[in-house]
Amino acid sequence: MKNNALLLVFYLCFSNFCISQNNYTIASGESPVHKKTDKAKALNEAILDAQANAVIAYGGNVNVLNVSKKENVTNSQKSGKDKQYKTSGSFAENDKFLLQNSISAMVKNIDLESDTLWLNSNKFKVRVKGKFEVNLKDLGNYVSDYLSNSEQKIKIEIVENDCFGQIYKPMSEYINRKKNNFIFSNQPWLLGESDYKIEINTDRAILYDKRLSPNVVIRVYPYENCQSIIDQKNDNNKLLDEIINDIYAVYFYKSVK
Repeated sequence: MKNNALLLVFYLCFSNFCISQNNYTIASGESPVHKKTDKAKALNEAILDAQANAVIAYGGNVNVLNVSKKENVTNSQKSGKDKQYKTSGSFAENDKFLLQNSISAMVKNIDLESDTLWLNSNKFKVRVKGKFEVNLKDLGNYVSDYLSNSEQKIKIEIVENDCFGQIYKPMSEYINRKKNNFIFSNQPWLLGESDYKIEINTDRAILYDKRLSPNVVIRVYPYENCQSIIDQKNDNNKLLDEIINDIYAVYFYKSVK
């Protein structure tokens, strides 16, 4: 996994320790507070949280910053919202539960240690630290299926600062041909109405998360020239596939944490 000096990878996962290594990921997780009769439930919740942190650490090539100091652009701030499709600004609890549990298909537990943290004589939480084997091969499929089933679309602005306006059409067509989960625009949406922005420059594309104010840079994608963005061999474009995968990774992160 290549390091990018422009990215600040957030591995602490809301104060939980997690680090990605060559063949496995070490991560910790914590359950909510429980009464002493809920020991099995608390342990399962802590393991699931550790697995989620392992997935986030393993996919750490994208910028999943701690957003506590950022302003979340909520649905209540969204005006002129599309009537046919919801954006990815919020998750129903049932939907969130399904996405959280899809983690189990991506993570294999190698080694687990757990501790019970008693807050008083009746209330406690469980903390788990473990070693996990992570496989994100099907992450895009999980998120894509979820979006299709829930009739949600991810809204993306494409802003061309260079390349003479030749990128929007082939880029949007390619991405939706691969995964038809997106609504594209080459004009800015109203505040809070779009989810992501792809900025096209002479030698790099920049992916922004527009659900936060100010917008957060997710990743920078260097390339040789404008034509290299849309060059396709055997209908596969490595750069655009990376952008799709990174959007899904950030979307998934928001859904499970």
